[in-house]
Amino acid sequence: MFKKGSLNLSINAIVVLIMAITLLGLGLGFMKSMFSSTTSQFEEINADLKNTLIQDLRSTGGRIVFNKEDIQSSKGDTMDIYFGLRNDLGTDETFEIMGAGRINNNDKPGKWEGSGSIIACYDAVATGAVNSGENKDTDDIVFETIEKKYLEDGEIDIKKLIIKVRSKARSSVYQCSMVIEDPSNRGSQYDRKDFLITVKS
Repeated sequence: MFKKGSLNLSINAIVVLIMAITLLGLGLGFMKSMFSSTTSQFEEINADLKNTLIQDLRSTGGRIVFNKEDIQSSKGDTMDIYFGLRNDLGTDETFEIMGAGRINNNDKPGKWEGSGSIIACYDAVATGAVNSGENKDTDDIVFETIEKKYLEDGEIDIKKLIIKVRSKARSSVYQCSMVIEDPSNRGSQYDRKDFLITVKS
């Protein structure tokens, strides 16, 4: 009698174990399918965004285009935006994007100093906002992207621009610019894109 009871208990334990493994497998399959679907959606959004930026450059005849030019942020935020860059110089060139240039933030606010590409904020509505025009770590807002990009003649490339708003940043509207130096004529501006960043309280 005890042996029969033990056997029944063993069979029940095996059945429960098989059911648990089956349910675990189904759960893992479901999770994988959900994540795959989200990743696929994200890739589609990126593809749409890339195509939109490329079309914007082609239709306007521009050299630089952003997917956003009026950016909303909070203190301590890190955000990604995207920009397109086109080479229409007639030759293959290596563009410096994140250079060591400067935008004047004092006596001639907004004037590019004419040596080296730069992405930086140079002015703000709030008094006391820190904007060097040089993309320094001490600024209220700093930028990161690739430093250089080789583009064949007529080629368009889409890149990510990371924007970091310091937690100490003043709540204000900041005037910022991306200035790309002409790789075929150093000291000359290839193109410039101005944009605003509003930092909320």
